[in-house]
Amino acid sequence: MRLKALREPHRYGAYASMIPRVTKNEVSSFLLMRYARPWSVSDLYVIHHSLITPEVIQQRPPLAETARRAGWVGCNILIGEIPLEGRIPIIVGNRVISRIESRAKFSATENLARQSVQARSCSRILLTLLRRLGKDTFTLADAYRFEGELAISYPNNRNLRPKIRQQLQVLRDAGLLNFEGRGNYSFTYK
Repeated sequence: MRLKALREPHRYGAYASMIPRVTKNEVSSFLLMRYARPWSVSDLYVIHHSLITPEVIQQRPPLAETARRAGWVGCNILIGEIPLEGRIPIIVGNRVISRIESRAKFSATENLARQSVQARSCSRILLTLLRRLGKDTFTLADAYRFEGELAISYPNNRNLRPKIRQQLQVLRDAGLLNFEGRGNYSFTYK
């Protein structure tokens, strides 16, 4: 699923202004809403700013020469590339999620905001890959299975296994993963 970047007073929707804001960690969290007529909100999610990294910002083609703003280049946020930890539910299927639960998820994800954009990118990629396992618990060996995919994103890193272990600790310290012992982990939020 793709979401056009929402425009705010400082033209955040333009690709050229969005990327610097993302890399400087100055981008806001976004609200993603689905509604039905007559104006009933069925789903509302917060897209957490700490997991919006340059890789999830897609440059759009420039507007045609015949357009009023010819040449303007917008962007899309690739929502599917943001792990569940970055898509915090407020309303799901017309049901309001507990305020305590939503705030806890937001706070846990906020712990990643203190990292550099490169570290947040690595956390986002690893979380996305781990979620692809399709289960709530996993092992260190499961995480190591993604070494080849991480090598594509980080071709100069010759120490991917230590990097995976480091990121698992970062995600654990942020409160997004639980270390169950003996190389076993679970997601804090299912």
